[in-house]
Amino acid sequence: MQKYIGQVMEIIYLDHYGKLSQRKIEIRTVRGSMVFAFCLEKRKMRTFRVEIY
Repeated sequence: MQKYIGQVMEIIYLDHYGKLSQRKIEIRTVRGSMVFAFCLEKRKMRTFRVEIY
C-alpha cells in the first residue's frame, strides 16, 4: 500500500451503516490496515480500513 501514497484513486467502500459509496481520494498515509486520505468530494481528510476477503 505504501506505493500508493500521493496517488488519487477511485474507491467503492461500505460504511459502518452498511451503505455503499464511491469516492475519489488522495492517499496520504497508510498504517497497517488503515488508509488516511483526502476525500476530493467532501474536501476533508477521511480514514478507511482495508479489508481483504
